[in-house]
Amino acid sequence: MNSKIKTIELNLSRTIDATPSEVYDAWIDPSGPVSPWSGVSKAIVNTPKVDALFYSMYNLEGQEIAHYGRFIALERPHRIQYTWVSEATQGLESMVTLSLKTEGGKTIVQVNHANVPDDEAGRRHQHAFGYVAARMSEYFSELKKGKIK
Repeated sequence: MNSKIKTIELNLSRTIDATPSEVYDAWIDPSGPVSPWSGVSKAIVNTPKVDALFYSMYNLEGQEIAHYGRFIALERPHRIQYTWVSEATQGLESMVTLSLKTEGGKTIVQVNHANVPDDEAGRRHQHAFGYVAARMSEYFSELKKGKIK
């Protein structure tokens, strides 16, 4: 196949009632309740460090879809960056960059997902990372209310 895949960048922003350190730690903790690897059918996430690899299997509409990547930058508590490869990226190595900034005692989480195919499967990542951010926001809200420990 000689055709070049047209790609896009996806961006989303979410305010989370937690410190950047809390959000950072929750995002990269593969055994935690709100990381991108939480709740998947299979996950192997090496101790997060630069060049460490991860593999996970997500269920989408009854189909298992493998995802692979490696950590590129871990700058606690402000930045996480890793590659992301799956069937939905058509094998392209896409790049996820998470930026965490304090504002008014909360954290502004900005997710940039670059080099994603400009098609329905590629754009679905916007929803997926939005889901992770929303789940994390709800988790910290419930934690602050004392509803979970």
